[in-house]
Amino acid sequence: MSNLHSGIPSGFGSNSSGQPRPLLAETATQAILYLLILIIGLPLNTLVLLLVYKCRALRSITNAFVASLALADFLITLLGLPVIVIATIAQSWPFGGTFCQISGFLTFSLRNVSILSVAGIAVDRYYVIARPFILTITRDRALKMIVFLWWSGLLCGIPPLFGLGLYKFSPTRCLCDFSWPDGGSSLAYGIYLFIWIYLTSLLIVTISYYLIYQVTRDHMKYKAQRLASSLSPGSGDSSIPSELKSFRLLQASLSRKWASFMSSSSTFNLNASSPSDVAMESKTAKTIVAVITTCLVTWLPYFILNFHCSSLSDSKPPRMLDFLATWLTFVNCALNPVLYALLNRQFRHCLRENMRLWFRLSAQQTSEDASRLAGTTHNGGITRSQADVGDGSAPFSTRRGSSVLI
Repeated sequence: MSNLHSGIPSGFGSNSSGQPRPLLAETATQAILYLLILIIGLPLNTLVLLLVYKCRALRSITNAFVASLALADFLITLLGLPVIVIATIAQSWPFGGTFCQISGFLTFSLRNVSILSVAGIAVDRYYVIARPFILTITRDRALKMIVFLWWSGLLCGIPPLFGLGLYKFSPTRCLCDFSWPDGGSSLAYGIYLFIWIYLTSLLIVTISYYLIYQVTRDHMKYKAQRLASSLSPGSGDSSIPSELKSFRLLQASLSRKWASFMSSSSTFNLNASSPSDVAMESKTAKTIVAVITTCLVTWLPYFILNFHCSSLSDSKPPRMLDFLATWLTFVNCALNPVLYALLNRQFRHCLRENMRLWFRLSAQQTSEDASRLAGTTHNGGITRSQADVGDGSAPFSTRRGSSVLI
């Protein structure tokens, strides 16, 4: 904590790295891109948290991991991005060295939690779909896993506060971030974070979803083989072996679980070549590719660029390239609620039901307000009629009726 004020530019657009002052167009572009993540990511993650809170059907163990991911992304957009947008517009850090350390810790740690939460979702889905009888993830175990993910992410953000690396304002990225180019302990700790946080999570996600896809394909192949043998000439429903009947029950359970995770609303039926099976396999593959591609595209450029700058101390990346590599790490805040929640059939159903309820209540409230206004207007007319009769209180009653009509 002794280096609180290091790396804080003293004036507008000052740059300790010696890079030229950015053009107004670059500054505007950076501010707009950060603001875009803020105005998209904050409402989407808020919506996911509200749906999990309001819909009883979404309060499952799997969605607990989704809610944990949404909470991490929500805090990043709420606590981190507004400050980053201000620093981007000012092209300096106007909040002081102490707050730079706090902001750097929160942003860095919460992004770690977000990465680990993605891995936690992959592990949970693997055991639910591919290994349903090996390990049952109970609510207690799920809570312990989520606490471990948050504890690990936040713990990894603490060492730079005490000298193992440093949180430093970067004029090119316009935020207080972990300082990679300093080398030494920063580089060593950066390598540790890359292996433990990113590489481990990426391997877990890739292996888990690959095994899930393999199980899905194996079940469909096995179903096709057993169905063909059961429907061979001379065999009827009574001759269907008990093994096939057990498999059908397991297949139905698998399809319901997998469909609850995917955007598809269909389940496997008994015809292996049916369009629903082909669509399910296609949607499974597309979703898995989308998840893995998101992990690669949003984080890999950030680590590659930082390792390149750390190994070559004299090499300075282009300003916008350094910014875009960091900005991509925040894109997760807008993509995660779509990939893990809004593409889910149950989430969309809950959203539609709540929107219908909200519009119904809104229309009812509007109707009640209109009826109340009509009744008040009618009373005002009566008051005005009484005034015409010659009541002594006519002037006050007339003014009150007129004010209501206005």
